[in-house]
Amino acid sequence: MSQGDFPMREEDLRSRLHKAELLLGLVGDTVQAFLERNPDPIGFIAHDLDYYSSTKDAFGVFEADERLLFPRILCYFDDVLGYPWGDVNGERLAIIEFNAAHEERKIAQLHGMKFLLPSDQFNQRWVDSLYLAHVFDHSRYGQDEGVAITRRLDLP
Repeated sequence: MSQGDFPMREEDLRSRLHKAELLLGLVGDTVQAFLERNPDPIGFIAHDLDYYSSTKDAFGVFEADERLLFPRILCYFDDVLGYPWGDVNGERLAIIEFNAAHEERKIAQLHGMKFLLPSDQFNQRWVDSLYLAHVFDHSRYGQDEGVAITRRLDLP
């Protein structure tokens, strides 16, 4: 990618935002600026950062105080599948390194999610791009999430 590939008219974009806020700048700087605004707890993050370095910088969010995070944070990574992405570059390498450096906070792919979706979504690419950030040291991590899990198997 090169400078100017995704032009925008900042004033026009800002005029369309009613609840969202646009923070422009390097990811490492804007993550910290965002956290300093004391946002509501984060429960979902869409990572569309393309590069190892920006993804690694974005993971500063996962080091925030627990009051800014849900115990589990659903994450979407758009650059973890296909050419040229792998475990040695890009977002997947950033995930591997984050997990190696943190004992109490981990990011893991959500395997088998397609089996929980409607059949028309079964083979969609986005399904295999879902991950879950676990904040194991969150005071509410062990509490019931209210997720419906089958707890009985009645035999005929």
